[in-house]
Amino acid sequence: MGDAETPKPSGPAEVCDALIEAALALITEEGLHFGVRQVAERANVNHGLVHRYFGSKAGLVTAALDRYTERLEDRLDPDGRPGEAVWDALPEMAILYARVAIDPSSEADLFSKHPVMNGWAASIRSEDPERSELAAKAEVAVAASLALGWGLYRRLFMQSVGATQAEAEAIEAEVRRRFWELGRLDGTP
Repeated sequence: MGDAETPKPSGPAEVCDALIEAALALITEEGLHFGVRQVAERANVNHGLVHRYFGSKAGLVTAALDRYTERLEDRLDPDGRPGEAVWDALPEMAILYARVAIDPSSEADLFSKHPVMNGWAASIRSEDPERSELAAKAEVAVAASLALGWGLYRRLFMQSVGATQAEAEAIEAEVRRRFWELGRLDGTP
């Protein structure tokens, strides 16, 4: 179990935390194609503890994705909208979400909560009460799609257009400007 340098977690809170962190790492690396034994080994705990604390692999995956969502929520601006800290997390976030989204076994709603997207849409509506809920959700979806796509494919886009370093910086600035505009975010970073 685990490598010799990884301390064995003690107590339910440490065990749960170790399992969640191991699951997040595996999701980012492999998608949902890992077993309970693999995640338990990485966490340096007995695999039976996954079932004890989370009921199943699906329960652990949901807890891991919720942990990630909480981390993103902590990075939101005070008005509930994503800002620089969320933009900076795009590459990691895009990979994690892509791994989950493309996995055929992830048809169920693996996230038990969606505070980032919901808070962002609610913030848009509070600023403009005449805007319909659907319009606010659409603005968030378009802006988030741009940002996540950019986070995932930035390097490929730059290579495919043959961007120089100076051009890449200008393109990055334009994508950021459009994200801020589409997402009705205050100011330009």
